Amino acid sequence: MFDVTLLRSFLAVVEARQFTAAGVALGISQSTVSQHIRPLPLGVSVEVDAIVALRDA
Repeated sequence: MFDVTLLRSFLAVVEARQFTAAGVALGISQSTVSQHIRPLPLGVSVEVDAIVALRDA
């Protein structure tokens, strides 16, 4: 089972398409968002990285 806080951060990154913007939306720092994403299973965290990379391309 996932921690709800981690999932909220994941969803914020997907919606904002950026770690910094997700942090602003959640009222936390970008580094805290990154720390929340890190413990998620590899498939989930890679998916976030891919979404952000596609946006920045």
